[in-house]
Amino acid sequence: MANTGTMASSAGARGSTSGRPTAPGSSSCGKRAPASTTAAPAKPHSLARLTRGAVSRRAAGAVALALLVLSAFVNVPRAIADEITFARDRLAIETSDGRVHAFDVELALTPVQRARGLMFREVMAPDAGMLFLFDREEPRAFWMKNTYLPLDMVFIDREGFIVAIATDTVPLTETPVPSGAPALAVLELNAGTTDDLDIAPGDRVLYPAFEDRLCGIVDFPPSR
Repeated sequence: MANTGTMASSAGARGSTSGRPTAPGSSSCGKRAPASTTAAPAKPHSLARLTRGAVSRRAAGAVALALLVLSAFVNVPRAIADEITFARDRLAIETSDGRVHAFDVELALTPVQRARGLMFREVMAPDAGMLFLFDREEPRAFWMKNTYLPLDMVFIDREGFIVAIATDTVPLTETPVPSGAPALAVLELNAGTTDDLDIAPGDRVLYPAFEDRLCGIVDFPPSR
């Protein structure tokens, strides 16, 4: 997906972006309640999983700035955009019932990669996704310009906990999709994935870039 600089003016990733994800192993690794986020009314293609809370003026300003940053990239011809490449890695999401779901993800780490995102993709494997990593945790927003695939957007804080989910985002739209809470990363999955796997705010993304990465090692289950 094309991200609005994902509030994409931030650069780089926090911590290592390679290696095996971590799993809870101490009290600091347990579940916790998600941060308050912005709600949207439930309707077709709505952001039904965003929780309640107001987006601050700072967040609104960051979205506006991100849109300006993104404008430098969105008009790049597709032939040139196709030359942008992404490293790959694996991560997992642990749900509240203890199940662990593994995904093969591409890593969007640079401003150019984050601006390109999943633009122009026409198909993505069921267990695939893209992880957008930033160097600091702050409110973020994405959009769907030049993005053909409907997506679930999973907003993640610096400890790897999911703070909000925007489900079934509408392809080719330019309306910003806000996190509603500070996020260090955003994981994009095929639309319907979070509902199918019962992934919800408060669940934890297991990946070394997030804090608490010394809590243990998780063995990935077979790909779905």
